[in-house]
Amino acid sequence: MRKIFILLLGFVLLGCGGSSTITSSEPTDAFKIGDTQWGLELNESWQRLPSPEGYNTVFLAQSASQNFVILQEAGATENLVTDILTKAKDGFVEFEELDLDQEENTFRFRGKSTLDTPVREFMQKVFVIPNTNAFLLGSCSWEPSISSSADCQNILSSWQITVDKPAEEK
Repeated sequence: MRKIFILLLGFVLLGCGGSSTITSSEPTDAFKIGDTQWGLELNESWQRLPSPEGYNTVFLAQSASQNFVILQEAGATENLVTDILTKAKDGFVEFEELDLDQEENTFRFRGKSTLDTPVREFMQKVFVIPNTNAFLLGSCSWEPSISSSADCQNILSSWQITVDKPAEEK
């Protein structure tokens, strides 16, 4: 699990500033895992990046200093959100929990990965992949001194799941 957060930090420290607003009501980006279609909204200022080979990265996008990544991992637990948040604390030299919503499987925190890096805020959301023991961890981060959380809130709110079902025969 710690490997998840080390990888995540590498991706979220890529940019250098900006913010924008999402206006679409339909998913603009989608991906599929098994029979499950996932969709989310990115506005035109966001750039979808290729997932690096050899990692569990399912989706990666960036807009200036804001970054969004979805990682796929095995080992869904009963208290998954709390477990992930607890393990995240170990990956930062400074860490402050800001919000935890067990019902929505979301949490937010602020932290620094090293003493000489700027503070970043993180909003994260967890989905258990249907009919598996795997889960997706979506994380959006930004530097509060440069941009706001509006894009991250919109992206995580728009992230949805639709289970594809075979067409019924008539």
